Amino acid sequence: MGRDRRVTVRGRAAHALLTSLGVAVVRAEDISPLRSAHARKRCYRVDLADGRTVKLRRSSSAAAARRYADLVAALQDVRLAGVLALRGDLTLEEWITGEAIQDGDVSTAEVEWGGELLRALHATRRIGSTSLPPMVSTRAVRSRLEADLRTVLAMGAIPKRAGARLRAAAARHDPGAATIGVLHTDLCPENLVRGPCGVIRVIDNEGMQIGPTGFDLARVWYRWPMSEARWRRFLAAYRRQLDPAPALAHFPFWQIAAILQSARLRLTRRTAHADLPVQALLTLATRL
Repeated sequence: MGRDRRVTVRGRAAHALLTSLGVAVVRAEDISPLRSAHARKRCYRVDLADGRTVKLRRSSSAAAARRYADLVAALQDVRLAGVLALRGDLTLEEWITGEAIQDGDVSTAEVEWGGELLRALHATRRIGSTSLPPMVSTRAVRSRLEADLRTVLAMGAIPKRAGARLRAAAARHDPGAATIGVLHTDLCPENLVRGPCGVIRVIDNEGMQIGPTGFDLARVWYRWPMSEARWRRFLAAYRRQLDPAPALAHFPFWQIAAILQSARLRLTRRTAHADLPVQALLTLATRL
């Protein structure tokens, strides 16, 4: 039998948020996908006395929780799990019932569904009363990329020669400016739930933000393993409204940025499978 993961959700803010539901908590379970003693982020399944289940999430900061909750509220996309309440760095979320999708259990139609969802997010031009600019400089992405590369090198995760190749490739493929939109940042099978009637919903959307869409496409490429044929189907669904060609023309830049971010987070937080993004970086370094 597996270890019992029932826990008590601690903290005044968490207690106040759950108390606001007006129903006793029967059980809470830590379901954080990347549990680490060095990470503040946590996620809990909370079963209530009236039979309902909700998800309680602690984000990395109150600002991150607010950004995510505001985006979900503004988009009003039924494919995204809803945010029920917000308090500081905590969000109370809709619990999506269904079957968690595995990498090898995704149909072609569901791959296309993913392309359509990402297209809808990236095509969003207004959040509330704020219009998004059509383009954004890649300066911030390049700065983050350099910082992540320095951290990964300092930790000895990749050889200096591989780091030099990645830095040179990033400089060579940096577009300088990129289209902007709403990013999911973690669209992959493990964050999809298939309901009883085959309806797909997306969970764990806390990484949503405004940014360059090329980065998000690279995150999908990295986090959602697909054959070349399925990747083409994904892009074909995306292309029905948006042209991915500008991002794909500079794709090595976005790939390096996306995978370096994952490597830095997993290495510094000492989470499981930190070797996966590291190996992906080494493969990129030999190929670019």
